[in-house]
Amino acid sequence: MRRRGDIFDEMRRMIEEVMAEPFFRSARFLPDVRKRFPAVWEPYTDMIETDKEVIFTAELPGVRKEDIKVNVTEDRIDISVEEKGEKEEEGEGEYYYESKYHGFSSSYSTPTAIDPERIKASYKNGVLEIRAKKAEVKGMKRIKVE
Repeated sequence: MRRRGDIFDEMRRMIEEVMAEPFFRSARFLPDVRKRFPAVWEPYTDMIETDKEVIFTAELPGVRKEDIKVNVTEDRIDISVEEKGEKEEEGEGEYYYESKYHGFSSSYSTPTAIDPERIKASYKNGVLEIRAKKAEVKGMKRIKVE
């Protein structure tokens, strides 16, 4: 016999699976998904490699620039967002307090080595763009097998 909580947990899991589909993760649906199912939210991302650089974009609608943290190594881009907020209102015989927290952290492997010293990140209209210059390859070296 199932407990009532088990059924609701199963329903939440099924809804979260459906909401994780790419159609629902599009920019049009993301703000609503983030409010109702914060565990599901993961930004829609893209990574393009050109001759000279790697361009990474992430859709982060409704996120403030101050809440975004980016860490970069030679082969990885780490992004984390942490939003905190409090709202407090007092009225005649009433008191209202609201606290919120949303966040995520993800790592993305780059298709080629990048130079962590030559990176630019910008955030405009809900889109984070990171442009990383490719690391210089020293060339091939032949080694003797012993």
